[in-house]
Amino acid sequence: ERKEAADCFATAGRMSGQVLHLLSAAHSYHKAENHSRAFALYGAAIRKDPTSLDTWNDYSFALSQRQLYREAEWAARRSLALKRTGDALFMVANNIMGQKRFDEACNTYQEAHQETPL
Repeated sequence: ERKEAADCFATAGRMSGQVLHLLSAAHSYHKAENHSRAFALYGAAIRKDPTSLDTWNDYSFALSQRQLYREAEWAARRSLALKRTGDALFMVANNIMGQKRFDEACNTYQEAHQETPL
């Protein structure tokens, strides 16, 4: 069922050329654990609109879920460069933590808290 939804979104994305459809398809393929297809669609969405915060955030999350923390940090930093928010900093810190760079992660968490206090 998830694969059928992903196929539908992917077809809509190809037909419309809209980033939202490509992103929805990538997310659906990720949920269906078809990671190679998901990452290909994230790449297509990024090429279509490299300024899409949603795309960079979702891409970073998907990479993190696969424990590809260095790549996830890179994607999170791309999002952060587009718009500085506490959430973006928190995402960067999570991926730094995944790489066991604990001191840097703690500093980034503190920075995120200053940007957006809980």
